[in-house]
Parts: sequence; structure tokens; C-alpha cells
Amino acid sequence: MQTNIQGRLIVVKPDDIIDKLRNDENTNSAKSSSTQPTGWQNIALSTTSTLASLMIPGGSAVKSIVVGIAASSLVTEGIKSFTSEIKRKYKNSFDISHIKLCEAKGLTFPPSHPRNEILYIQHPLRPDVYYPAASFHRNVFEHKFSEAINLLTHLGVTEIKVEHICGWSKEFSGSFSFPSGAGKTEFTSGSNSSLLFEATYAGDINPVLPNNLVWYEHEPSWQSIANGRISSGLEEFSLAINYTDDFGINAELSVEAQKIKLGLGGKFQDHKETTWRISGKFPKP
Repeated sequence: MQTNIQGRLIVVKPDDIIDKLRNDENTNSAKSSSTQPTGWQNIALSTTSTLASLMIPGGSAVKSIVVGIAASSLVTEGIKSFTSEIKRKYKNSFDISHIKLCEAKGLTFPPSHPRNEILYIQHPLRPDVYYPAASFHRNVFEHKFSEAINLLTHLGVTEIKVEHICGWSKEFSGSFSFPSGAGKTEFTSGSNSSLLFEATYAGDINPVLPNNLVWYEHEPSWQSIANGRISSGLEEFSLAINYTDDFGINAELSVEAQKIKLGLGGKFQDHKETTWRISGKFPKP
């Protein structure tokens, strides 16, 4: 599934370069607004004027209609031609916002970022969070997975197992930093090839929803588990972590970014449809 990424990409540049870029943009904008129509617009207007001059007062109404249709058709074709030219010229381009380092301080980046001339992508559900293009998919998936674990620990989970169903597997999860929750956590490596890890928690808390959930409202199965635990004393559960949307961030974007000499912040990791399943237990009421 492709998503419009306009306005979601930023590059941090030195202040003096940003000032020059913005000054140039303002100058070009002022010139553009004061100029007369050119190119296909002049052709269309000129042709319309010429055809209109052929219309003889008191002449045939049918002739007037035909001339009017011809003029309208020429204008429409001119617009189509102009649009095609724009699409051809910019088909490999994408919209990037260039910002100063001081402006980036109000945003959230991974440790050691932001850096100059690196392409950053906005988190799909958190407008204040940006990730380097290279690790965008890893970061977003990790955030979603971590939110699910955080939810379960706040609901008082005592045991969990995480299984790989499809997509990214152990080599992808190896560098994850998992939230520990309220109790003691022990991670063990499973012998089963589909088992990513197991964990145990104290689970001695009153079940509540944690703050700052962003994925939760888009996941009905998560909501059902939370409601079952809080309202009905649910004791066992199974939920899926699905990552199916590439949010428009793909290898093509990576190639185009490198064409205009932008860094990606590392080796680009393309999207891969992934499902992990978390199952486990809550303590008895």
C-alpha cells in the first residue's frame, strides 16, 4: 500500500544554507507572481483570440458553438500538455522540507541525530518523531512492537512468548531494546525456530492502560485484550503485531535520495511485510 509522503521528509542543513534557500524561494515566488502567462498559456490564449475574431456578428449560431468548442479544446490540450511535462520533469522527485538545526531541536530523533544532509522520515503516527531513512522501517516496527509489550506489562502480564509468523525474524529483533515493564524480566532464547524470545514478569500490578499509546486505537484486537483484562479478568491472550504498510518509504525513494546526494543514515532497509505473534498469561484475579 502506497501512502503520500509529501511533507513528511526533512533534511537538516547549516543555518546559512537554509537562509539562502529561503531567500531564493521568496525571490522566485515574487517574480513568478508578477510575470505574464507564457508557453502553452500564450499559445492557447492567442489561438482563442484568433478563433474568436473569426466569429461574424449575426452569423450562424452553429459556427459560434463550433469555434467556442475548438478554443476550449485547445486550452484543455494545453493544460494536459503542461501537466504531462510537469509529471515527466518531476516524476522522480519528492517534496523535502529543509530546516535549520535549531528548528530540529523541537523534534525527536534517535541518539546521535540529527545530522546535516541526512534524509529523515516522519513517524506515521507521531508528527514530532523522525527517523533516518535507512532505518525507518526498523524503527517504526520496533516502536509498534514496544508499545504492545508496554501495554501488556501495564495490564499485569506474567508470561509472554513472541513467535515469528512471517517477514523479519531473529536477525531483525537482535538489536531491539524491549521495555521491562513493572516487574522483573528475563529473556531466554528459544530452541524453536519460530520462537523469537520468552519473558516473565512479576505481574503484581493493577491493570491499567499506559499513557501515550498511538497504535492502540488502530488495533481492535489489542483493545479487546485490554478490555477483557481490565473488565473481566482475562487470563490468557494472543495478539498479532502486523507491519504491512510501507508508508511510501521504499527502495525507489532511497535511490532518488542518493541521486541528489542525500545521506540515508546507514544502509537502507526496505519494507518487508511482517507478522509476529505475542501470546501469554495474566495472573488469576
